[in-house]
Amino acid sequence: MKLYLGENIRKLRRENDMTQDQLAARLGVTYQSVSRWENGTAYPDMELLPPLAQLFRVSIDTLLGMPEEEKLERSRKMINDFCKATYETPTDFEKLKSMLAEIRRDGFNVPMWRIWLETNDSVRNSKEMLPEFRLLADMILKDDPQDSTTIEAMTVMEDDQHIGNFLKKYSYDIDLLHDNLLRRRYRARGEWDKYEKLKQYRLAELIDILLSESFSDTRKGELSDNTAANKFKLDLLHSFCGETPTAEHPIAPKGEVDFFAQSRLDLGIARACYLGALGDKENALAALEDTVGYLEKVMTVTKTGKISFGSPFIRDITAEAYEFWATPSNNPTEPKERCVCMEYIHGNVTTSSCIYPSNTLYPLTAEHGWEWFDAIRNEPRYKACVERVKRLVVTKE
Repeated sequence: MKLYLGENIRKLRRENDMTQDQLAARLGVTYQSVSRWENGTAYPDMELLPPLAQLFRVSIDTLLGMPEEEKLERSRKMINDFCKATYETPTDFEKLKSMLAEIRRDGFNVPMWRIWLETNDSVRNSKEMLPEFRLLADMILKDDPQDSTTIEAMTVMEDDQHIGNFLKKYSYDIDLLHDNLLRRRYRARGEWDKYEKLKQYRLAELIDILLSESFSDTRKGELSDNTAANKFKLDLLHSFCGETPTAEHPIAPKGEVDFFAQSRLDLGIARACYLGALGDKENALAALEDTVGYLEKVMTVTKTGKISFGSPFIRDITAEAYEFWATPSNNPTEPKERCVCMEYIHGNVTTSSCIYPSNTLYPLTAEHGWEWFDAIRNEPRYKACVERVKRLVVTKE
């Protein structure tokens, strides 16, 4: 890799109206050393690179003149190492602070979102790391004040003393939201095609929220508390998609893979679980088989392609489905699993879900916490479903 360190030091020194003597004095070296650096006959010691970069207010990569691809690969490695280090025990907070400081010095880069998603929860929500994460968020939001991943992460992580000021700075009144303003514009101007498309994005968002939200008392966690809510959501999904459930296909009557696949799988497992707890074996097994059959269809996706929302109310917009390899728990120390992602992009916001077969397998094989399946666990049809899901779980290091 060719570096342009000497040329960059000369260029940055002149941009900052500094002489070689002045730069040498700031760094505690001789002006002859600075001259040799700039002429390319010597390089500064490694420990001088951070203060040099700080002095010129650039990243170390910019100082070195590292090519963009190599900078991106270096950033990926730094973030990957940091995320993995957050899972080490015992937690070395000083090491993590130092790693995060180096990532900040490196500057904003594409993989930065992984820090918010793949860091161990106990580290991300620790008081020790909060000041460091604030500095990282400030850096990102200074470049992009509407970076939704960072805003959502800090909304969860920030303490009670500072959350008010954070939200005041980065959230907006609902009347001033981008889409609400555009809807008013399109109505007033009679631009109904644009209005309809925007309305469908909003409808997709609201249905997705309703299907994933809990309408029971989440403090209790009892099966009976969730039954009515799950039935409501399954009925809502069927009605929204214009589906009529049958005895053979109570979960996915059409069998089409659409954007709401994850909700359908979750509701299918919940339905089979509830019916199993009631002792209604036949309908419980039918729900489970339909759910597993639907999962098998989802996992046939290999190439990126368009998918619909499966509803007569959303005809003008589509989503994408594609194969992806990642860890279900976002723990970078675990093997990656093949999953299928569903997503659509509206403006600066990406709405997505990733379907991992292991998430369906877990409740079917867990020793504790899913005792509601005990009434049907020994049924041949149940065991066959478990084996079918196991075959869909594919991992790699």
